[in-house]
Amino acid sequence: MNLKHLAYAMALAAMALPATAAPQADEPPYAVIDWPNKLNPDVVTLGNDDFLLLTDKAFVVWNALTRQMAAARGWPRHTSIEGSWSRLGNGTVVAGGSHTDNTDQPFASLAWWNPESRSFAPPLVLPLGTVMRRLISIDPQLALACMRTGKEEQGQPAPSRAMLLRVSAGALKQEPVSPATRAALLAAGVRGKVDDVELGPAPAIPLSFDTASCNWTMVSPPKEYAKDASRGFQRRLLPGGTLVAVPDHSDWPLRWDARKAAWISIADAGARMGIGGSYANFGDHDPLVTANDSSVQWFDPAAQRLVSIRRLPHTYIPILAPLSDGGIVVFLRENGKVLRLPPIKSSP
Repeated sequence: MNLKHLAYAMALAAMALPATAAPQADEPPYAVIDWPNKLNPDVVTLGNDDFLLLTDKAFVVWNALTRQMAAARGWPRHTSIEGSWSRLGNGTVVAGGSHTDNTDQPFASLAWWNPESRSFAPPLVLPLGTVMRRLISIDPQLALACMRTGKEEQGQPAPSRAMLLRVSAGALKQEPVSPATRAALLAAGVRGKVDDVELGPAPAIPLSFDTASCNWTMVSPPKEYAKDASRGFQRRLLPGGTLVAVPDHSDWPLRWDARKAAWISIADAGARMGIGGSYANFGDHDPLVTANDSSVQWFDPAAQRLVSIRRLPHTYIPILAPLSDGGIVVFLRENGKVLRLPPIKSSP
């Protein structure tokens, strides 16, 4: 960050709401979690304020409101938390990464969290060598899993596969492409092939999902993005209809200006965005919240700018997640500390 941006960010921090003042030095943490790797916590949202965590003892489900932990029943053995997830049915499908140093179950898998039984349904095991890239929500009953199925060869991109998922009778199942599901995929912005079925022509839209690259792609991207097609994005549709492309890695978010038919950087609106892991637990319709090493920022749709909502003790970029009451839980990377921020307030 250059001095101009730093000065602007500091000015915005001073404008934060009273409830977002800097924490007192002796303020106790909301919770403390014993991570096995304190600088790289493994955490993924399950919805309804539940989170799948890897502690130094086991995989657990932690509820952020009650601060209670329970065993992650049904989570596949020898499976790491890969990070990709999507709401599906009344639960959440989570991607599990394989542990290649064991011979018991060296496969990636997809596991569906059932909030009613508070357990994971039997996993959908993926072929050996599969690497999950994205899980995206198509509609309340469908999700799309996009994965790499091989390696790059002689400059050619790695082969990929996209498949449709549905929950039926409490089990996660692959859903075939039909005229109805094809229409749902196209309406959700998916382009390309799904399990070798070509979805067919569709009108150009500002942000579409390309199944060949397992990535969201922009129409008329800015020059810096056009030069690097490998850059990944998350899609966010904010209250009021603002469409935002959030980079997977540290970079400025972009909003779609329909009147200009162009992507506009919100770089001059606040501090630089954090790395992708800081906002990976937010879904398509959640608020745009992120963090750097000194503050948490929120994109105010009414004011169309990033606003600092909480200063942090100097820290490596934390992991953030939304809560059902509109607040934010902040997983710091030092000493297992967790903060809870109050609900975000819109501009008057």
